[in-house]
Amino acid sequence: MPGSQGSAAGRRRWIYSNINSAVRLLIEIYVRRYPLGPTKRARIGAGRNLAYATRVRSGPQLRELSAEQFIDELDALAEIYALAMAAPAAELPGRISIMERHAGHPAFRAVVAVQPGEQGRHREPDGAAPADRRALIGFAYGFHGLAGQWWHDVVTDSLAARRGSDAAGHWLGDSFEFAEVHVHPDHQARGTGRAMMHALAAGRPERTAVLSTPQGQTRARRLYGSLGFVDLLPAFSFPGAGPAYAIMGAVLPLRGAPPPGDRSASPSLW
Repeated sequence: MPGSQGSAAGRRRWIYSNINSAVRLLIEIYVRRYPLGPTKRARIGAGRNLAYATRVRSGPQLRELSAEQFIDELDALAEIYALAMAAPAAELPGRISIMERHAGHPAFRAVVAVQPGEQGRHREPDGAAPADRRALIGFAYGFHGLAGQWWHDVVTDSLAARRGSDAAGHWLGDSFEFAEVHVHPDHQARGTGRAMMHALAAGRPERTAVLSTPQGQTRARRLYGSLGFVDLLPAFSFPGAGPAYAIMGAVLPLRGAPPPGDRSASPSLW
């Protein structure tokens, strides 16, 4: 213990210094071996990891997809949509077309939840599943709302008519639209939907977030309420009739969002 052998205080400083050095070394080894996030790009300190959203309670991992990757996965995403919404097969081609169009909207962002260690639906021509394919159990996406988008225009006009132009401007003048949030029925109620919504909203520059959900006290509606969404247009029917929806809005960031430094997500390759 150079320079501290004659002093108890000096010995304590020497001991604490060496303990701190050992702890720092162990942390560095852990970070190198077990980086946060599911991809090589997700490294601690790089500022581009999923952090909070990477792992939800039941173990799935979240990955952000580029618009091109999202389009490549449309068939698999439509399967999740059909299961979550109990949608008839005849509805899926139209839904896929809408989702493909949405991928071209400004500031598009999409995330998927994959379950490590489970067999995915994608298979090679000989029936064997690719070794690197993980089971897709959920997806969510959204984009910046603008005039000229069908949903945005219908809701803006209706909100202005019912609550005034100021309310419409506040909620939809600078908004992020959650277009779809779906989780496979076998994996619902485990925090995956919440994690995907936090990942989508992370770092968004918009003032508000908006969405539509079937009217009624559903599990999804309770989730949205817990994230800070409030009813803007309850029992709303889109043109062409159909079931009633609740139009909901929240001020960003969403309630319960992790600290800003932990919320960015980066696109990952499949």
